Amino acid sequence: MAREVIRIRNEFYIRSSSARVEVRTRVLKQGDTFAVFDRFGDIETFGTGELGLYYQDTRFLSRLTLRLGKDRPLLLSSTVREDNAVMAVDATNPDAVARQRDRGPARNSAFLSLENSLGENLLRAAANS
Repeated sequence: MAREVIRIRNEFYIRSSSARVEVRTRVLKQGDTFAVFDRFGDIETFGTGELGLYYQDTRFLSRLTLRLGKDRPLLLSSTVREDNAVMAVDATNPDAVARQRDRGPARNSAFLSLENSLGENLLRAAANS
């Protein structure tokens, strides 16, 4: 049986055989336009397929993701404003996987502030670091 806790120097990791399946949605609505995101602020094409940008009940966007290289940022928090027009996401960078000879930046060395917002017939996605 494989060890559950892995220690490399002074860093500890927990082995996981698969990603936990958990889709917590966040919904933005403005007039006839609404968007359904996962809690990372992404629109992915998995699960029951309800994520997307919709106008008058027709989906116009089925995929919108943010990646750092090939890696998904690590979620710190996400929330939707009370008027359901703005979603704010705080994230940080994951450990970069060694690619060729270059190791990327260390885990948690960058802070990302993401914002998805809806206007009438408009989706705006912005990221700041």
